[in-house]
Amino acid sequence: MKKKLLFFVTALLGLAFSGLKAQPKTIPASEYRVLFINSQSASDTVGKAFDGDSATWWAVNTAIAKPLPACLILDLGQSYKVCGISYLCNPQNYEDKLSAYSVYVNNDTAEWGEPQAASRIYWPASTDVAGKDLLFGAVEGRYVRVVYEDNTNTWNNAIQTAELRVLANDTVALGRKNQVLDIPALPDLVSAADTTPLRAEASSGLAVEFRLVSGPAKIEWIDSAYSLVCEGTEGVAVVEAVQAGDEAFYPVSYTFALQIEQPAAYGVQLHTPLVEEEPIVMPSDTLYYLLQARAEIGSTFNEIEGIEFSVDGEGLESTFNPENGLAQARFYPGKYGEFDVAIKAWASNGRDTVVHRHLKVDSARDSRVVRSFEHLVINYPEPGRTNGGVYVFPQHAGSYQSIVARMDVSCPDVEGGCDDWDRVAWIEIQTPDGQWREIIRYTTAFGVPCYHSLDVTDFSSWLQGEVPMRMFVDTWGTGGYSVTLDFEFIKGMPQYLYTGITPLWNGNFMFGDPADLQPLDTLDVELDGDIAALNLKVVTTGHGWGDNNTSNAAEFYRAEHHIYANEEVFEHAPWMQCNPNPDTCLLQRGTWQYNRAGWCPGAIAPGYNYNLTPLADAGHLQMKFIFEEDYVDRCHPNNPECESGVTCADCMDTYNPQYYIASYLISYYDKMYDSLPSASNESVGSKEELHFTAYPNPATDRFFVQTYGETGRGGLQVIGLDGKVWHSYVFNSGVELNGREFPVWDMPQGVYVIRIQTERQNGIYKIVVQ
Repeated sequence: MKKKLLFFVTALLGLAFSGLKAQPKTIPASEYRVLFINSQSASDTVGKAFDGDSATWWAVNTAIAKPLPACLILDLGQSYKVCGISYLCNPQNYEDKLSAYSVYVNNDTAEWGEPQAASRIYWPASTDVAGKDLLFGAVEGRYVRVVYEDNTNTWNNAIQTAELRVLANDTVALGRKNQVLDIPALPDLVSAADTTPLRAEASSGLAVEFRLVSGPAKIEWIDSAYSLVCEGTEGVAVVEAVQAGDEAFYPVSYTFALQIEQPAAYGVQLHTPLVEEEPIVMPSDTLYYLLQARAEIGSTFNEIEGIEFSVDGEGLESTFNPENGLAQARFYPGKYGEFDVAIKAWASNGRDTVVHRHLKVDSARDSRVVRSFEHLVINYPEPGRTNGGVYVFPQHAGSYQSIVARMDVSCPDVEGGCDDWDRVAWIEIQTPDGQWREIIRYTTAFGVPCYHSLDVTDFSSWLQGEVPMRMFVDTWGTGGYSVTLDFEFIKGMPQYLYTGITPLWNGNFMFGDPADLQPLDTLDVELDGDIAALNLKVVTTGHGWGDNNTSNAAEFYRAEHHIYANEEVFEHAPWMQCNPNPDTCLLQRGTWQYNRAGWCPGAIAPGYNYNLTPLADAGHLQMKFIFEEDYVDRCHPNNPECESGVTCADCMDTYNPQYYIASYLISYYDKMYDSLPSASNESVGSKEELHFTAYPNPATDRFFVQTYGETGRGGLQVIGLDGKVWHSYVFNSGVELNGREFPVWDMPQGVYVIRIQTERQNGIYKIVVQ
């Protein structure tokens, strides 16, 4: 279920003091003297908040253990009637803004007393970079203490300040005290059908009132308290909490916003691979065909309650998994002919939807070829490193003895033609449960077109009906690829009528990391009793090489790993002979001829199969994937004994050994199964796309990166388009990464690629160095 992206994570509160009659004036920054600062980066010091240049900024030091709260004490040079501060975020980076703050004013730095303001800033939009005047009642003082309490994003403590000024108003009378409003935490989201209590306490003890600024709601007095009453439509309710003040206290107000969702407005979306243009073909009308559908609905207040199937008005027994919204039913036609299938899904908000399919069940057909990609261009930055579409495949049971994928990779009409380098790639399909799963691992050739084929029969249960499919190539802008992909369905009775696929270890896993030598989880797999045969399919390709990787691993190191299934042990040593090329991809440039760990340039990685049929009746499998236990990358950044220039050339190099793994348990059946094997905890590594930006871009002497969401530890490389790695860095968290500066002063002018890889994600970004 997709949740709406909002400009806040918790209800954002902002100070909007309105008790001043005259316009505040800005005290010139030239009169300030910084007495204390506890959080600033080495290059982006606090002085840049007072230099009058919005292109520079003070950055809170996210590399230290506790970047926040950040405390700044200013000496104004003389006493003023201070009435606020003016804050301007870094206009180039709207993510790292100040959210919560407090301000103290006094003529003595030894005793600050109570804050004159303690608030959260109301940002009307996530991209808002306008300056904010944060006002309070005028208080006389020479010293100002500003405390940065919180920021606007949720994944680090970064706050960047382009300019900061102190405001004063010499025309107002003094004598009253400032008060602070305390508003308990409000929900991120409210339902349009809800009434939300609004409560606030003023430090003065005076009563607080609420008023609606805008939005589809109203403020009512209910049960001796203010409440936000929604009017049944979606939108943003902007509310102001006000304490009007009296002869002893200045007035104070806060503005905050609540996102309102209308659960009843969201309809049910139903997805099924079933299509009408393809008959269901089977050699006998006494076979079963598996009907599948997945439902989803918007709004966090809704959930899918169920899915049901019927054929010609008669209901079928089905299963429904509420965790992924997938339902399945076994369809027994009993005859060749036409059938009307109805699939209904319903949700907790009372909404439902029905999808109808008029299907034909027919006898087995001749062999055929289905084209998916046709001259699909993959190129960075446009149209992108990932491209694909939705394609229609035969719907079948027991009708094709094998399925062969045939892939033609040619040079596209883009700048650079074919990429000069060998790039790792994979083809994925979106399975009926909504997940993307790899079916082909590939590495491009060095700068030439090639043709490839692979038996993909084991994925026959996924290659049915309407199938979303995409291809990723790790290309960086030095050329691209044009891909045509055909699937040949070869007529004939397969050895087994039905297959099931259970994902196991999938993703990118570091090899030889001293901090985590065995990164793959132990999996518990439950088996049903109808399995006729069982196969473990594993595609493992090793990547990373050079003097900074012990034994030139993982690309050029022949490791011996072990896979355990209960007490059975299987040796897993991914290695391929690359000369001659296994896919007959000729006339390559580069170092194509050297053997590699499970792959070759210009070839599909065929993977490895392990027969687990003797364990088919075990009922339960405990499965382990153990990397070669004697191997440790002594040059890894996590090795405390590594010393650059002594034990290794560069202990901070990030091109460390790693394996890309795709593995599945393939179960075969002579009859339609009741249930498939299930792994309680699929082990997932870093194949997710990492989205980040770099700024300033173009860069002259340095750049910064801004990641979005949880990042974890990993490495960053700055790479020329010729493949040369100019700089490598390691980081332990997104907080550390986002707070770091990356120098480029030693690099020639030109275009470069920033590549970041973490334990779960990887991504690239182009930057220009001037």
